[in-house]
Amino acid sequence: TESQAGGSSPLVFDDWCGWHKDHGSLTALLPGMLCDDEESHGLSSTNVVGEEKGEFHSTKPGLYIETREGELVHANLSPSSLGFQLGETIQIMSRGKFRATPHAVKAPSTAAKRVGRASLAVFLQPEAQQKLPPLTKENVEGLPSAGLDDRFSLEHRWRPTFGAFQKATTETFN
Repeated sequence: TESQAGGSSPLVFDDWCGWHKDHGSLTALLPGMLCDDEESHGLSSTNVVGEEKGEFHSTKPGLYIETREGELVHANLSPSSLGFQLGETIQIMSRGKFRATPHAVKAPSTAAKRVGRASLAVFLQPEAQQKLPPLTKENVEGLPSAGLDDRFSLEHRWRPTFGAFQKATTETFN
């Protein structure tokens, strides 16, 4: 969203993995683990970190998602769970009924300099020749719409097949 786009906003997580949406259909996630030289720390407890985006001041590391209502949620999975995020292809194919999940990964404080994060994501997507329906206002309703003037927008990257959409997305972000 616009508030996540840049500047000095605390919503910009550019320390590990900044705000984005996966372009495939579905992403399966194993829980993230924080690891240092001596031990691993499971990330637990899901909590809402701000009533409004302007109040966001969480220092907890890990995965964050943005809900449709604009709330940021520290979305940690229990160690024995499996999580899923929807991608842009599901949004296109469902004609907007489902929305891609905006998400980011926040690093621990700079005091924890030798801490890493281990996680596993499996990206599920259609075959390259899978036809994608044209974008309509239902596909992109409620999304910031910069249209064709913004090369990162869904409208700019959409193509009639998944393979062409994937290629356009990869070329755009590289």
